Amino acid sequence: MNRVRRLQLDVIALAGREEPCKQLAERFTRDVLGRFCDSLESRFPGRVVLVRHLQPRWALSEEEMIDPNVVSRYVVEMAESVSFLDVDGKNTNGQTPAVIFDDDASWLASYLRHTSSNATPAWYHAAWQGTGLRDFLATHSGLVISVVALLRLAATEELITILARLPGTIIIEFSQALELNIAETTQIIAGAGNHKTDCTDELGTSSTAASFAKIQHDFAILAKQHPTNMSIEAACVALYVQTLSQTLPSGANALAPTAVSAAMTAHHELIRRVIPSAVSTARIHPEPAAPKTSLDEVAPHRTTAYGGLFYLMLTALELGIGETLWKACLPEGQILAAAAAALLGPEASGDCAPALFGGITTREASEIPTILPAQQSEVCGELLASVINAFSRMDVSFPSVLLDLIETSSGRLLVAATSSFFVLFATPAPDSPAVAAGIDAFLNKWPRSAPQPEAANVLASLDSAKRFRPVDSAPKALRFWLPPGTTASTASVLLQVCGSISQIFAMRVGASSEESIRPLGSLISDYLKIAARIELKSENVTVLMPMEQINLNLRRAGLDRNPGWVPWSQKIVRFEFENVAGTHDN
Repeated sequence: MNRVRRLQLDVIALAGREEPCKQLAERFTRDVLGRFCDSLESRFPGRVVLVRHLQPRWALSEEEMIDPNVVSRYVVEMAESVSFLDVDGKNTNGQTPAVIFDDDASWLASYLRHTSSNATPAWYHAAWQGTGLRDFLATHSGLVISVVALLRLAATEELITILARLPGTIIIEFSQALELNIAETTQIIAGAGNHKTDCTDELGTSSTAASFAKIQHDFAILAKQHPTNMSIEAACVALYVQTLSQTLPSGANALAPTAVSAAMTAHHELIRRVIPSAVSTARIHPEPAAPKTSLDEVAPHRTTAYGGLFYLMLTALELGIGETLWKACLPEGQILAAAAAALLGPEASGDCAPALFGGITTREASEIPTILPAQQSEVCGELLASVINAFSRMDVSFPSVLLDLIETSSGRLLVAATSSFFVLFATPAPDSPAVAAGIDAFLNKWPRSAPQPEAANVLASLDSAKRFRPVDSAPKALRFWLPPGTTASTASVLLQVCGSISQIFAMRVGASSEESIRPLGSLISDYLKIAARIELKSENVTVLMPMEQINLNLRRAGLDRNPGWVPWSQKIVRFEFENVAGTHDN
């Protein structure tokens, strides 16, 4: 199949002949391109040939455009203008670059290999980016070809390393397309390395325990080398590919799509019936996971010292933070609960407010999910854009920001913070290239109409466009609290989530009153630290606060409105105020 991503024709014709010439030019161009593609197919039968761009400049009369010989001549010229890249993607002769892959599986394997190395996206991988891979996996033929690509990576012993380093979004797409049972497979990965079994599955293949043990062993090693890039979903995809490879026939055509498709059909049956048997035979009896407890299954009445934290829900909803996290395949509730805990600090340790803010249980809130670098980049970039849009909607002046490097328990971060030390942008900055990339990521979104950002002298010197105003002093240490063991990518998201919510909340308060929220301590003590009772029901969460705690500034700003339906908790959240006698006011 031949595809042209974009065709643009600029036709110069005599006055009065524009439309006929346009039609002739379009037909002529399509004829040349069609025969050019046919020539590539004849030269490279069955292969994937990608040409970056063709920019022919033709001066033709109307008679020439209908001459078949002229078409043939220009097909030859176009073919001669194409220069095929070598394996390193180098092109030294200045001609139009092109690449060749043996087939779609090789093309996809190249994309996965390239993406896992964190390299700059290659032009010839553009078709796989965005929704390209997801759309491809949605078809049976595409799924089969994708599995062929993974099997080839396994054959060259690259699979484990590549899966461990791929962005979480790609791993999730593979695991969902393969319909993997993550829970059952997790048991095997967790226990197979410690148990030996000699079982034969229903397909007559040899024991799968060796594969389980090898994956568990390989991932244990990789987890030490790349602790921020590991995920159980990646382990499950690897396990699927390793065990599938055992069911394939031997011979040169073992990885042909037809053979792989047949093996996949049988393998799904193996996964459904044999894996539970393998768990039992291996005597793998992990500690039973505590059942997930919904909000309505816990005590129906809770108390908190931070009832005002729920005022921030409206701002979180306005910024679309839950949706941003969901699109990055991150657990919205856990991230928002962790951000709330980081905002309140260790003084709130043990308080139920952060967990209830995220719509999760206290046990779930104690598990800080790992955020991959690609997920962090996606979330922090989109959240910054949402904050900028919020400033525009409020029709207020953009705050001045200062960029600086801060040392945290999670490593060095580049942050853009306001004068109140609320973080509007954060990214890991372990070395100079990461710092430069972070500066570009921020400046590419920050409006030029906003006050010129400030930066410590050493950072300002890295921006050749002179978009910073250099300053000598650095901001004071940020007071956000990061749980022990938080990775740099996770820390960046947590700081930016709670900083963005706090800044928009503070500006809405300031826009409706003469009161300004200064640093974090003022926000917590004046607005968030309110003793409250919380009623939990099957579909509702009601935050009950004392009548005397009604804040007129919040009321004028509309920040004490009922949040209503909160997607990440699947609950309706509302506020009520009660007096000493216990009567309520909505």
